[in-house]
Amino acid sequence: MSDKPLIKLHNIKKSYQIGGNHQQVLNGVALDIYKGELMSIMGQSGSGKSTLMNIMGLLDRADEGEYYFEGGDVSRIDDDGLASIRNREIGFVFQAFFLLPRLTALENICLPLVYRDTDKQQMHERAMAMLEKVSMADWAQHKPTELSGGQQQRVAIARALIGQPALVLADEPTGALDPRIGQEVLDLFIHLNEQEHTTLVIITHDPEVAKRCRHQVMMQNGLIVETKKA
Repeated sequence: MSDKPLIKLHNIKKSYQIGGNHQQVLNGVALDIYKGELMSIMGQSGSGKSTLMNIMGLLDRADEGEYYFEGGDVSRIDDDGLASIRNREIGFVFQAFFLLPRLTALENICLPLVYRDTDKQQMHERAMAMLEKVSMADWAQHKPTELSGGQQQRVAIARALIGQPALVLADEPTGALDPRIGQEVLDLFIHLNEQEHTTLVIITHDPEVAKRCRHQVMMQNGLIVETKKA
């Protein structure tokens, strides 16, 4: 693991206007995430963990504070610049999979590279290699409706990883799966982190998921209240 943080957050604050009411969601979060890290961010609904993930993933901006990604201050970058960094450097895995139903597993995995204008043959070779890594090569030509929930999540993981991002953010990635399949997906995440050294942050409300990560962060009322390292 690198001695310099991939992500450095300092005094991150975020609030929203909801129905005329001012709601403070993040109250000054400070967090360092290092390259190759396997981290869980755990908290109950309303703790601020999803808002923090959106800011880390450059899907939203903080109201206050500093955010450094690979040493650069991203709070000063315009929306187009953030979208470019997000496409190159960040992969996402969501509870709902978000696979496009008309596309095959292979085509879904290729999407991040389509946006980069990658050569078609190279794109398919890389997608097949990712399908092999997530044990889904035999399902390359199947569409999402022909796959189980666990299989769809494996495809979503391959899609997140194909662009070799610096960071993968997984939001409740086992939440829609039964416990046995959820454990298999979590095993896959841990294996890929160990083999590929991909920096992985899992957002969860499940203590059993959180404790399988080497670095565990607990959020409450918009603040980090506890951190543990295995």
